[in-house]
Amino acid sequence: MEQSDWFKHDFGAIGSGMQDAVSVDFDDILEHTCRSDNEEEATYHFSTMIDARDNPISGEEIYQIQLEAERTGKSFAF
Repeated sequence: MEQSDWFKHDFGAIGSGMQDAVSVDFDDILEHTCRSDNEEEATYHFSTMIDARDNPISGEEIYQIQLEAERTGKSFAF
């Protein structure tokens, strides 16, 4: 539901750093981050969902993407 011009979403005074964290371009996050050895200490937490309804992808292709992500230390989505 779209809000009127009077509505402004933010994280308030206490969460102002969160506003900065979510204002970063998503492509920049993917390009400049790497996997963490300890997920609990990671700044961002990603989940990847593959929608292949219009362009099917095999399990083997997904596996190769996963291996490449592990090899490069980049996100599966990168």
